[in-house]
Amino acid sequence: MNSQASVATTTLSAQFSGLKAAVGLTGGLLLCLLIALRAIPFFRFPTLLLFIASACFMLVRGRGTPDLLHPVRVFGALWCFCLALASLRLLSYLSDWNSLTWRCFLTGLACFVVGFWVTGRYSSRQGAVLNVGGAEDVASHCFLPTKKTLVVAWLCLAVGLAVLAFEYNLLGEIPIFSDSPDVARLRLFGGNDPQFDKFYLKVLHPFVDFIKYGVFLAVMVLCQRKPKNRKVVLLSLSLVLVGILALSSQGGRIFLVYIAIPSAVLFHYLRRRIRLVELGAAVLIIFLFLGLFGSIRSAAGQSAPIFDRVRSMSSFPEGQFWDGVAFGYGTLTLSYEVFFRLTGDLQNLQHPPSGFLFYSLHRFIARASLGEIAGDFYSGEFTTATYLGELYGDYQYWGVLLGSLVIGLGYGWVYSRTDDRGPVYSLYVRALLIQMLIFFPYVNLFSTYVNWIFDLFFMYLLIRHLTVQKGRPHQPVVSIA
Repeated sequence: MNSQASVATTTLSAQFSGLKAAVGLTGGLLLCLLIALRAIPFFRFPTLLLFIASACFMLVRGRGTPDLLHPVRVFGALWCFCLALASLRLLSYLSDWNSLTWRCFLTGLACFVVGFWVTGRYSSRQGAVLNVGGAEDVASHCFLPTKKTLVVAWLCLAVGLAVLAFEYNLLGEIPIFSDSPDVARLRLFGGNDPQFDKFYLKVLHPFVDFIKYGVFLAVMVLCQRKPKNRKVVLLSLSLVLVGILALSSQGGRIFLVYIAIPSAVLFHYLRRRIRLVELGAAVLIIFLFLGLFGSIRSAAGQSAPIFDRVRSMSSFPEGQFWDGVAFGYGTLTLSYEVFFRLTGDLQNLQHPPSGFLFYSLHRFIARASLGEIAGDFYSGEFTTATYLGELYGDYQYWGVLLGSLVIGLGYGWVYSRTDDRGPVYSLYVRALLIQMLIFFPYVNLFSTYVNWIFDLFFMYLLIRHLTVQKGRPHQPVVSIA
């Protein structure tokens, strides 16, 4: 009886996937018809193909990618969607890209997918793949102990707050309340001010991220499918709120994203799977919120000169809401345009740098910041060139091809494995990798943001401390796919 129910469920799931694919294809055909009848503005054919490709990555669920947060699905949908938006050229800074640029963008996506597939196909531990998508994949005895976890989480928050308060005391202000939050934050965190370019501050600053670790531990407690009383819920929510406020005080949208994305992934794997409708609604809300927040901040601090100049010449309607929409559109598309321009302008450098990859190690190895060079070229700040920028800057097209392949192999290797003794940590690793993948249309965090190494190390120690139980044999916790 159970086998028959399982077969029926599988059949219904396959039929539902086929139905969604048919709906997506029908919608695409209707869109083509409406464009042909000039009922809606004209889309160029490549733009239409990219929108359809983005929808297919999300809607079509192949046998090997049933998970909504599968890296190939997330990267493919996001990458194609951003490319489609950019090809609309709704802001005047967007150019008509040449064939080399398009080849790099499509090669990056294709090589990532191929690398991921190769690792999954030939993995020696395919039988140990975590059957993701639901909280039933983690056995109850592998959950984090509630009381002990909350104590450790609050201690992490206290450590991070103490270091952050010490840095603010040296700085003499809180960045979010300063006239220019970006400048205030970079004085201390960026090391541009000789007053703060001290070795002990470089060693001390990563401990600010303990605020983030405390928030993640509290999120894990909230998401675990085990009974929780009101006191536990209140303490966890309070910790999350305090942590978000503390990180937001640094005056950057990126600190909220660092919390939001891993928390959503942990909810997906520990609590219940996120539905496509919920994901779409969340993305839209975050897009509008970050766009409005970024627009207000840039207007107050004059921190985005390129956007301010282009926005004054754009065709978007007037008003704060549309300023936020335009800023969000610019956030998703500007990095692609910067990559296109750098493919031609990098060769004009009078003094070629020693290299761009792994700029986070520039204090130990001679590296140059591609963002600073692009900022000088295009009169902006924090000008990024997607995750492909540094790969192309060092090795041209071969860097795009091989670099994307290696990254795909790495994602596939991590995704095809889980630690039988620590599935919660394995899920955290996935959450961290999805966070870094979300930034691919913007910047290569593996190269420019070294703190992800500390995140893996410190969270391993914390979760290991919370889950190790002496004298108890380990039990299998992974469903066989």
